[in-house]
Amino acid sequence: KFKHLEAEVSRGELDVQRVRKSGGPAARDLIRQAAQMFADELPSMPVQHICSLLMCSVTETIVLIQKGEVVAAATARYHPGTLFVEIELLAVHRLQQRQGYGILLLQRLVKLTHHSNCRWLLASADDTAVPFFVGCGFSRKITIPKRVYSKVLTTYENALLVQLDLSTLADDDKTHRLFATCATPDDYPFLAS
Repeated sequence: KFKHLEAEVSRGELDVQRVRKSGGPAARDLIRQAAQMFADELPSMPVQHICSLLMCSVTETIVLIQKGEVVAAATARYHPGTLFVEIELLAVHRLQQRQGYGILLLQRLVKLTHHSNCRWLLASADDTAVPFFVGCGFSRKITIPKRVYSKVLTTYENALLVQLDLSTLADDDKTHRLFATCATPDDYPFLAS
């Protein structure tokens, strides 16, 4: 269904980049654009919190760039010793939604998380985002022991925790097909084992 996205990437119409916080003016511009897009699309999230996540030394941000502008982004954090990666932020610009960009970001995160020997991908989602995550194979039923995530995971008011159990991807054919294509772990060393 979303093969056109990989075609857009291969033709250079859509660029998927890992933002390097120390990458100079171009990287700072991507961070600024991502922060603005997150603030616009996640209005209940305090801007200061968005900026602190984007600049945090233990988070990584992936952006989708179309015509020089950030149209979607995801920020993730690996929690060492927990076997999970937390999606801190994920948003697609409102004019670009329902084109598969959110799924493309999740594909990249899932593949990279899977290569890091993590078992779970967790996200705190509000009511409007839960159907997206569930449609991508995430579950509202949390199987990861609460003691594993409760001390390191911060949720926000009215958020629901959702998880993707990576050990079951091969068992769920629909989800497996959804996440079958992506980047290599070399593209994102923070998730590489």
